Amino acid sequence: MTDLFSVWSSFALFCEGGLTNDPHDPGGLTNFGIDQRDHPDIDIRHLTRDAAIEIYRAQYWVKSKSDQITSSISIQYADAAINMGVHEAAILLQEALDINADGDVGPVTIAAANKHASVETLIEFAARRADRYAKTDGVERFGLGWFRRTMNALRISIDVMDGKE
Repeated sequence: MTDLFSVWSSFALFCEGGLTNDPHDPGGLTNFGIDQRDHPDIDIRHLTRDAAIEIYRAQYWVKSKSDQITSSISIQYADAAINMGVHEAAILLQEALDINADGDVGPVTIAAANKHASVETLIEFAARRADRYAKTDGVERFGLGWFRRTMNALRISIDVMDGKE
C-alpha cells in the first residue's frame, strides 16, 4: 500500500521550496511553506526539512483528517489544506463529493471520500480548487503557480490511484 503522507509531503516540499521573503506574500518570511505569520514561535530561517515535515503532518495531514482518508484524494485535499487552509480545503472536498459543505470533516466526509475515490472526483476537486484560486487576491501574481500546483497534485493523485506512484 502506498504511503500517502510520504507522497504528499514530498510533493509539498518540492512545491514549497526553501526560504523566501516575498513582500507580496502575506505570510512574510517562509521556509518550506511554513510562514512566520502563522508560526510566530518557530525560527523560520533555520527550519529544517525534517521539522517542516513534522509540521506538515501535525498541522495539515492530521488536522485536516487526511490521515483517515485511504484514497489518493487525500493528496489533493492535504495539498489544498497547506496552500489555502484546512477549513477552505474541507469545504472544497465536501463540494467535490456533493455532500454538506460545512468545512467540518467528520465520519460522513471521510466515508464519502473513501467510497467515491475516482478520477472524476479528483478532477472535480481540482476544478473547484482552481476556481477558488481564480477568485483569490493575489491571483495575478501567484495564480499561474497555484494552477500548476493544482494540476500536478491532480496528476500525482491519479498516478497513485492507478498504482504508478
